[in-house]
Amino acid sequence: MRKDNANIIYHTSFLHFLPLLIAALAAAVFAFYASFEWKWSVQWAEIGGYTVPLPLFGLPAIVLMVMLICRKYNEKLILTPEYVLFIEGIIRWKQESVRMDYASIKEVTIEETILQRLLGLGDVCCLTAAASAAHKTATMPGVRSPRKIKDLIMERVRIAQKEVRGDFA
Repeated sequence: MRKDNANIIYHTSFLHFLPLLIAALAAAVFAFYASFEWKWSVQWAEIGGYTVPLPLFGLPAIVLMVMLICRKYNEKLILTPEYVLFIEGIIRWKQESVRMDYASIKEVTIEETILQRLLGLGDVCCLTAAASAAHKTATMPGVRSPRKIKDLIMERVRIAQKEVRGDFA
């Protein structure tokens, strides 16, 4: 969570990618072992007058770590005073965003797997009754303290709906 003036910004937690993180660490350990066990698995390259070792078995670990970082920063949830903004595809070619005014949000739910519940994570889902026949929905996966986020959104929804109805008491 990060506060930017009046906005609150949430990213997916690293714990959400625990299986990918474990695979990357296992690949790194195997690459380290393989570079000592099999000398042919290390190639040497001349870069700028320096001889640099390039372990071939280290490439999967590097690829997995790059994937992990890209997935972590690919989605974000921004809570502004007026609306909720879900942005997906920050690091991809195609970026999609869903903006939901608090007055139009009908329901906020939390979806958790057993692993997410143990780690204190959850997926926050917002549902609106859009003007079209299809409902607009947005999900932010793997955020920390999902109940806190849900309560914050629902509090802002109640305030916005009171303003729309004209209830200021």
